[in-house]
Amino acid sequence: MATRSLQLGLDWGGTNVKWAVLAGEDVLEEGSEPTDRRGGEEAVRQLERVARDLAGRHAGVATVGIGVPGTYDPADGSLLRVVNVPGAWEGVPLAARVAAAVGVPAAVVNDARAWTLAEHRLGAGRGTRTLLCVALGTGVGGGLVVGGRLHLAGAGSAGEIGHMPIDPAGPPCAC
Repeated sequence: MATRSLQLGLDWGGTNVKWAVLAGEDVLEEGSEPTDRRGGEEAVRQLERVARDLAGRHAGVATVGIGVPGTYDPADGSLLRVVNVPGAWEGVPLAARVAAAVGVPAAVVNDARAWTLAEHRLGAGRGTRTLLCVALGTGVGGGLVVGGRLHLAGAGSAGEIGHMPIDPAGPPCAC
């Protein structure tokens, strides 16, 4: 019997870490737990543990995708800025850490863009060529599909609606 190729998706939010294990479009497992609010190294260890536990329960996990609440370096999956989770995040090699914990490739993307892509492929936006999603949760974000593809131009911030300054001389964002 051939082993199925499974994908593991992690959604790291300011309130919860959510996950799904997928075989194509079939959801094999999904769940969540509160985000470790100690932040920093403890929050990274939480993501490593969740990924390792799920991969251990589901033989055939081939990739891990991690939606992060902030910005990242697309070249290596390291974090630049994370909002709503305490810690010093710049340069943290999140993709590499989770990949090492599970033993399969891992990639990082902004959480609102991951959700936009999921809605386009599997949800309310299925079959559309253009889609705008607005994410309202612990934070605010968005994503844009143009021509059937997730739009990531502009240093990966295309479609972003969160953290847009209204008054450049105004107070800094609470995050």
